[in-house]
This record gives sequence, C-alpha cells and structure tokens, in this order.
Amino acid sequence: MRIATTLFVFLAACTSPDATSRAVDVAYESDGSGLASSNVQDALDDLVAMARASEDKIEEMQTQKRSAIECRFQTANLSLQGGTSTATPHVFTALECGGALPDATYTGAISKFETCSAFFYGVSVMTAGEPDGPGIVFRSGSTCNGPAKLVAVFHKVR
Repeated sequence: MRIATTLFVFLAACTSPDATSRAVDVAYESDGSGLASSNVQDALDDLVAMARASEDKIEEMQTQKRSAIECRFQTANLSLQGGTSTATPHVFTALECGGALPDATYTGAISKFETCSAFFYGVSVMTAGEPDGPGIVFRSGSTCNGPAKLVAVFHKVR
C-alpha cells in the first residue's frame, strides 16, 4: 500500500503542462526521493523494480523453512523407571515446536534440561525419521516421578 501511495503522489507531482510529453522527456528532480533517476520514466522503472524486488524477497522468506526450530517439553509428572535398558520416549508435537515440526533436514541438540532424577544413562534427541523422532528419549539410572522440562533446538543441516 505504501508503494501505491508513493507512486500516486509521485505521478501527481510529475505532471507536465504539455499533455503530449512522454515520461522519458519529462525531467525529474530526485532530491530527497532516494532515486537516482533524471526523468519520470526512469523513476517509474526504478519504483517498479524496487516493488518487484520487495515482493520477491517476501515470497522467498515465506517459502523458506526456518533455520532453527525450538521444541519445548514440560510435564508435571514424568515417570522414569530405573535401569540401563529402560527407555522413556517423548515425541514432540507441532504445538511444542512453535507450530512446525522439524523434518529429516534438521538435527537436534539439548538446550535446557531439568528433571526429578539425579542420574541418567542418556538423554537422546531423535530427529525425524528415527524411532521416536522428532523427540527425546530418557534412559535413567534411578526411578523418579515428578516435574521435568527440556528444550531441544533443531538446526537445519541439509
């Protein structure tokens, strides 16, 4: 809308008393406009080129996927069973990931982690395409039931 308004004001300010003049023949004073044009036709061409470049940039930004997706898991009652072979998985939802789940072109890492257990054999961030992915898998050395928070950040790598 701003470009259309600017174009209207620009055209109104550049009318020629001679109705037969061509835009290329009408001189244009570019001071203060940010344009380097010396005639009306060049100024119009510059405005159109800037509008197209802006539209292309917006379209590109809208179609690109985010380069990082943060997924937040929080529960008041995480139940972990002790033992080296016991795994407790959690698959992220789109809501936990800000509306978009990471796909197989992302890899994840733990950013923040709090839980009721003091001892873990492992906490794995699983990517899309892996079992329980995209998500996390807890392997605890002790049993616990209580609150837990985890933030995983998935970065685009492919």
